[in-house]
Amino acid sequence: MEWLTETSYGRTFSHLGQQGRFTATHHPESNAFRVEIEVENPANLYAVVSRIRHLLDLDTNPEVIGQAMPGNTPQGLRIPGCWDMYEAGLRAASGESLSQPLQRLVVGNKGNITANSSDNNEFSQEWKAVCERFEQQQWPVVTPSHILNDKQYSYALLRGLGRTDLAMLLPQDNCNGDAAKPWRSYLAIALNADMNKESA
Repeated sequence: MEWLTETSYGRTFSHLGQQGRFTATHHPESNAFRVEIEVENPANLYAVVSRIRHLLDLDTNPEVIGQAMPGNTPQGLRIPGCWDMYEAGLRAASGESLSQPLQRLVVGNKGNITANSSDNNEFSQEWKAVCERFEQQQWPVVTPSHILNDKQYSYALLRGLGRTDLAMLLPQDNCNGDAAKPWRSYLAIALNADMNKESA
């Protein structure tokens, strides 16, 4: 379950078999987030904080990224992370992308995440096995799933692993991609946001 306001984002999560929840509130005047966390086992707090930092993309330098972007690109871009690759893959399979609205996912009482559509049941089982296979090794460049195409897989890499240079996510008519290396994922986020505003 997720909740969102103009200044905050929160969600439930499952980590190492433990359930929890957090709410992160943005304080732009101090360039910081205040994060309230509830976990069943405090011993897992450090790992949970690391996942939240990934989810909010707090370990990158927006100033460095901004220098590689075209002049009219908004500053302070962040990759909207997911809790893990399993969730990111389910979002991609359910039709979510940079150019499509976020899809609603159902989080079960044991932390199991499924898309609302029953069509994704087959993929859910396959993707869980894929995630277990690559848990201790490098994820491949091309999709390891026969259901996710390469663009959907790139979206999963963006949100699940925070990959910063995914050229496949750029709009096809973009000719400024190479200049944004190694931050093309951020350019893709900005360009798709502009396209979504124009079509709204």
